[in-house]
Amino acid sequence: MSKKQQIIDLYLSGKSKDEILAVVKTSRRYVSNVVHEYGRGFGADSVIFPAVRMWMRTNRITYKAIADKAGYRSNAIVKSLTGFQPPNKYVIDAILQMSGMTYEEAFKE
Repeated sequence: MSKKQQIIDLYLSGKSKDEILAVVKTSRRYVSNVVHEYGRGFGADSVIFPAVRMWMRTNRITYKAIADKAGYRSNAIVKSLTGFQPPNKYVIDAILQMSGMTYEEAFKE
């Protein structure tokens, strides 16, 4: 696994930059650049559920807004909506409540 991928994986698991530095022996600047570059790539365009992606874009909904509603950290929401892990009941419920969509409308292709 490349250093870049290792940094991204650790970041997605909720590790701080200092914790990432302790594991991946590289410069602080490189870690910051990778995290920043990665974060820019994870807007609504990366959501794998078309209806949820459109709802987030149209309404300018952020991962943080969904995380606050679901009671989770933003990185857990990112993982759930971008395919790194399946969305759990709380993420699904938060999206359905916020969007007004049914499960079938939001998550079925």
